[in-house]
Amino acid sequence: MSEVGTGGLDRTLEEFRSALDGDEDARGELLERLRPRFVLWAASRLSPALRKLHDPEDIAQEILLAIHRGLDGLEEHGSAAFRGWLFRVAENRVRDLVARSIAWRRRDADPGGALPGPGDGEFLRVLDELRER
Repeated sequence: MSEVGTGGLDRTLEEFRSALDGDEDARGELLERLRPRFVLWAASRLSPALRKLHDPEDIAQEILLAIHRGLDGLEEHGSAAFRGWLFRVAENRVRDLVARSIAWRRRDADPGGALPGPGDGEFLRVLDELRER
């Protein structure tokens, strides 16, 4: 996926299928192949304020860890399903990051304050800011 052309995508899908079949080397190669793409993706999704707090490399690492943990549970093995799943995992990691960042700010401002949730106004505002990027 990080390589241009169908050859890169074909290789990624081959590694994906081998990883699903239990090939640990293919799993490692797949995650390394995805890393640069998720570093760039994370950098493009973060607002300037969040980029000051979080390194895209660290976010990509969290995304890759979630992919590693969830790969065995993936039921559909097609290309479109795989790509969709990858970016749902990535988007969820970024949402978690936003929620944690808001919680940290609130905790620092009001140690007894409630944690933010999906219905929280500030949480939704930050998500909207991320979507506008």
